[in-house]
Amino acid sequence: MKEDQLYNYVQKWLRAQGLSTEVTGGKKKGGRWGNPDVMGVQVHALPEGQPDQIEVWAVEVKGDVNPTSVYTAAAYQRFAHRCWAAVYHTRGGAEDGTLWDFLINEAERLRVGLLVLRPSGKGVACKLRLSAPFVQPSSQEVYRALGDLWPERVTRCPLCGKVAFSGRTDSTKAQGVLAQACQVCRRDLHQLAIEAVVKVLEGRGDVEQELEEPGAPRNLSEWGALQTRLGHKERYVQTMVAAVQAFEGAVRNWGWEFDMVFRNNYVAFRVASRTVFSVHWLGSRSFAVVAKVPKALAEVPPEEWPALHGRYQDDFKQARYKIDPQRVDPEQFRAVVEEARRNVHSKRTRIKRISAQDL
Repeated sequence: MKEDQLYNYVQKWLRAQGLSTEVTGGKKKGGRWGNPDVMGVQVHALPEGQPDQIEVWAVEVKGDVNPTSVYTAAAYQRFAHRCWAAVYHTRGGAEDGTLWDFLINEAERLRVGLLVLRPSGKGVACKLRLSAPFVQPSSQEVYRALGDLWPERVTRCPLCGKVAFSGRTDSTKAQGVLAQACQVCRRDLHQLAIEAVVKVLEGRGDVEQELEEPGAPRNLSEWGALQTRLGHKERYVQTMVAAVQAFEGAVRNWGWEFDMVFRNNYVAFRVASRTVFSVHWLGSRSFAVVAKVPKALAEVPPEEWPALHGRYQDDFKQARYKIDPQRVDPEQFRAVVEEARRNVHSKRTRIKRISAQDL
């Protein structure tokens, strides 16, 4: 059976879970690893004054029992909170055997849910085989994906964080709901934009700082509590917090003037309002230091630098170094983060010089 003939049955299953759905397989705007076949969205309304939370589900559909569905679905964790592989099973008998064992093991390892589509009467039944664990992508990636794949359905206030979702194919209804929801922020968007631009031009801030995510944790204690609420085990949360505290103490000893920004899956260290490096949570027990170092140095590093983990991230111009948070020594990363600091500072200086020449 062709994959696009199965989309409707996956949509029915998602709607039964309380989500609004959309077929996004033909849009191709998310790229090879960012274009799920079917998406679902659910908005969790919070009390007045708090930003609503939006939850995104992404499904990769295959017309046969194919392990690549799991690997592709795992890539959607960059922007989706729950990711699923949906496979069409035509053979009779139970869903067992070597291939099924491998498929389930890989899905569990990669934190991907598994749906089984089987012929039923004149149609197809969609059954849950393995639940998808909740993961926490960055809000920036979530809304970037929705903007690419589903822009006509979702509207979000940049001030109070309220979200309005329209089941129609235009955003008129969503905008109307949002106009009411955003009365809680009671701020002038135009005035806010002017204030932000003035700060940037005067060198007292930048866009990344002025447009902080509403409702973000303000300190390490709040950030740790958020991770626990998101379902991470307490001992791993404490391990991550201890690693961040170790780097915080080291940076203070190095004499830096810095601030910290707390995001859903990482904590960033900034100097002069620019991110220099961050401590990332890659998985339950997997952690990394990500630094804004030049690509040439990251790929051919000095001897004292740690080994690069994975490829250089060209999109964000940063390198990732895996760490053992229980035995991490920030001094081992000092050369890396010092280079990142010089790199970020030199870019900021060039920008200021160019701006001055344009005036």
